[in-house]
Amino acid sequence: MEVKINESDEIFEIESTKVSPHVFFDKKYMRLKLEGVSIIEDSDAFYGLLKEQLEHFFGQKPQIRRRFIVEIYFIYINTMAIKNVVMILDYIRRAGIPMQIYWYYSDEDIYESGKQISELISVPFVLVHKEIEGNVNYFEQEN
Repeated sequence: MEVKINESDEIFEIESTKVSPHVFFDKKYMRLKLEGVSIIEDSDAFYGLLKEQLEHFFGQKPQIRRRFIVEIYFIYINTMAIKNVVMILDYIRRAGIPMQIYWYYSDEDIYESGKQISELISVPFVLVHKEIEGNVNYFEQEN
């Protein structure tokens, strides 16, 4: 799977596709946003790109006291993506980085996924209901 990456000293971004989420890591303001669909076949490789960025960033800043904000809004997510999101959030937690996680959901399945991940990593999430904007069908075939 090819991904389009935008990267600078302050930003790491992966553009979304029909099967992968938009990833936006703002290093300056300590914010991470994952949004869209995550049904990637090689989820480990995709999320591995983000984990490398986080490891590099936090490895250079061992005394971070500022809160790291994570915003997650998945419309669809598969089991492998959930595993990788758990891995990333647990890495941040184990690194001792204070974080606030906002988990946006538009249906019961995504809500339940957020609750389960929160319990797995022992970090409370702020669960926020959000309606899907427009009539989006991520499973339509691209022309």
